[in-house]
Amino acid sequence: MNFYELIPLTAAVTNLALTLFVLTRDLRSTLNRVYLLWGISITVWNLGTFFLFSMGDEPSARMWSTLLHYGVIFLPISLFHLSLLIAQIRLPRWMPVL
Repeated sequence: MNFYELIPLTAAVTNLALTLFVLTRDLRSTLNRVYLLWGISITVWNLGTFFLFSMGDEPSARMWSTLLHYGVIFLPISLFHLSLLIAQIRLPRWMPVL
C-alpha cells in the first residue's frame, strides 16, 4: 500500500467521523439528517475510490465501482437539499421525489 492509496481512506474515515459527530448533536434535526445523507455519500465515494486503488481482480473492482457510483449519484441531490436547508429556502415540490 502506497501513500496515494491512503488519501481516500483517510478522507473516508475523517468524513464518517465528522458526519457522526454532527448527527449526535441533535438526532431529530432535519438539517443533521440531511447532512448525514451527504456525509455518507462522500464516505461511500471515498471508500469506493480507496478499494478501486487496491483491488487486483476485475469482479471486486466492478463491485466497488458500482458502490462508488451510488455515492456519486447521491452527492449532488444531498448537497442541493443541504444547501436549501442552510439558506432557509422552501423545498420545491419535486424534492421529496429525488
